[in-house]
Parts: sequence; C-alpha cells; structure tokens
Amino acid sequence: MNHLERLVGRNEEIDMELRRITKSKFLPANLPSIFIGVHVRFGDFPDRVEGSDQINFRQPIEWYVEGIQQLRIVLKGNIPAIVFSDGMDQELEPLLKLENVVRSPQSEAISDLFAIARSLVLFTSRSSFSLFGAFLGQVPSIWYEGKKDIYRKGYLKNDDTELSIEWMPGQLFPDAFLTELKTRIDCKK
Repeated sequence: MNHLERLVGRNEEIDMELRRITKSKFLPANLPSIFIGVHVRFGDFPDRVEGSDQINFRQPIEWYVEGIQQLRIVLKGNIPAIVFSDGMDQELEPLLKLENVVRSPQSEAISDLFAIARSLVLFTSRSSFSLFGAFLGQVPSIWYEGKKDIYRKGYLKNDDTELSIEWMPGQLFPDAFLTELKTRIDCKK
C-alpha cells in the first residue's frame, strides 16, 4: 500500500480504464447524490489484540456508529450512509439500525469500489480496499487510529493529507476537513 504514490494524480485515468473493462451490470446505479461511505471489513481481519503491533484488525463497530452520528451533527443533516461490508447483517446490526443507513445492494467487489469512490466521505476499515476506493474518487477519508501504519502519504492530488484523517470518539473533526465536506455538499445540491 505504500507504493500508491506512483498513481497519485492518475485517478481519473484509472477510473476510466476500470469502467471500460467492467461489465455495465457491475457499475453502481441509483446511488444518492450525497452519502457517507462506510467500509467495514470482517472476513479475514482478526479481532484487535491490545498491546500487539497488528496492522489489520476488525475495528469496533461502535467506532463507525459514533463516527456517523458525530459527522451528521457537525454537518447538520441526516446524510444517508451506505455500508460496504463482507460482514453478516447481525454483525452490522448497530450500524444498520441507525436511521438512513442501508447496506450496499451490490454483490461484486468492483461495484462496491466504484460506489465507495462516489462517497462524500469514507469511514475506512484500515484496508487497501478502503484506500483504493478513496483514491479512485478522491474521497476524504476517516481512519481509525494508526492510519500511518496503513499508508503514510496522501492519496489525493497535491498530497492533501488534511483530507485523510485519523479520528477517534471524543475527538473533533478538523476544521479544514469539515470545510471541504461542506463545500462538496454545496456543489452537489
């Protein structure tokens, strides 16, 4: 994942080529114009072992829940959220029972990748899938603590690392991050 810098600034070219080689039935349709992307990885990620130097682990589902709630408060709106996950509905229940949160109807990873790339903002899962989806759409992203273990540099044009943040419950979202999200919301209205 630390070799993505070779692709920075080429996301549109890569997106066009991926769309060209993808069957149209796998391109996402009927997405809201503005939505929060939530990528929750379960399958091959183990539970976190406190005190270990694990890089990939299942993040607490409560992190996502609180993140969505706090972001909606500061953005002053019940922005729809779409959950992209390999987890089962009962594992995702705390998220799915939130108002205006749905699970992605897609069944193919490429469909979810394209949908993630259209998110207003992405709550990541500390994975390369989250990173690549955010890169592809130049999506501001929120990472669980330890993002530097996953990817040390920015993935956005001009290496804007202010739009790829670490956040934990109880912390405030940075002003520059929120300003960018509000600008993107205004542009899509």
